[in-house]
Amino acid sequence: MGRLVGGSFKDGIQPLDNDLQRQMLYMQSRIELSLKSEFNNSLGFVNYVVTYRDNVVIINIPSDSQKYHILISAERDSNVNEIIHDVTDLFKEMEGMSIT
Repeated sequence: MGRLVGGSFKDGIQPLDNDLQRQMLYMQSRIELSLKSEFNNSLGFVNYVVTYRDNVVIINIPSDSQKYHILISAERDSNVNEIIHDVTDLFKEMEGMSIT
């Protein structure tokens, strides 16, 4: 749960201080989606979760299967709707592909 499968950072971006902090963030984001899924039957599936912090915006987008999710940290003034649209389009393109 919360294991990094792939990822990168934009040039010039300083990630969290160490690998343990990054791993904790990945696990926390996965747990958050898992907790929210308890209400899927009554409220429907979670499409995305956006968290605004002082320095960044964090976007957590589950795949349709809820097996994978993409965790994005972006600049605070980023166009969140555009990012979400691009990622959901990417998930749609990947439907039917085998990801292990």
